[in-house]
Amino acid sequence: MTAKTKRENKQGIEQTETWWDKWQAYVFIAVFALFVIWVYFSLLVTDMLFVKKLTEGHYPFIFFLLKDVIVYSTWGGLFLIAGLIVLIGSIYLLLAKKAAEPKKLIVPATFLTIIFLGLAYIFLGIEWINNIADSKDYLESGAVEKVIVLADYEVDYPSGMYGGAVDYVYKSMDGEVFKTNTNFDIEMFKEEKYEIYYLPRSKYIVGIDPIDN
Repeated sequence: MTAKTKRENKQGIEQTETWWDKWQAYVFIAVFALFVIWVYFSLLVTDMLFVKKLTEGHYPFIFFLLKDVIVYSTWGGLFLIAGLIVLIGSIYLLLAKKAAEPKKLIVPATFLTIIFLGLAYIFLGIEWINNIADSKDYLESGAVEKVIVLADYEVDYPSGMYGGAVDYVYKSMDGEVFKTNTNFDIEMFKEEKYEIYYLPRSKYIVGIDPIDN
């Protein structure tokens, strides 16, 4: 290897390191800022005061849309973008031979890609797809109506300061389980009939009325 070749290789490594040294602080700040924004937004949607007002007998579908569609979409999208950035970025560095130490890049890049894409799948999996479909159907044709005989009724309170919204769970005599985050301020009695308005895939109740016998 000639002195000129060595000098060119050294300059290439220095340019790669200089570029990363120049921009890594901005990258970390941007990622951290996005993380803080989505954390704050998630807490705002699931537990802050103005959203709780949406669950006190009004706008149950809006709350469902915010909590189970928008929040899941933002978190899933964030992890998906992060995974693709790591995957595409590491492949580019390897193929372009711009990685200072390619062997040391492969393991952490693979690990981070699997973690980020795995988290994205958790948020954007089958449940999220069903919630999207339920929201679309609700906006087009409204909720599904059904009369049930109540077998059991439970209120599940979240644990911790930011444990999430309260779940109201309704179990019918047919064995079906429905839930909602809305307090409809209706007295519930076992073995009584109720007409429910719900989203069919997620079994999420957006309205309920007692039926007089």
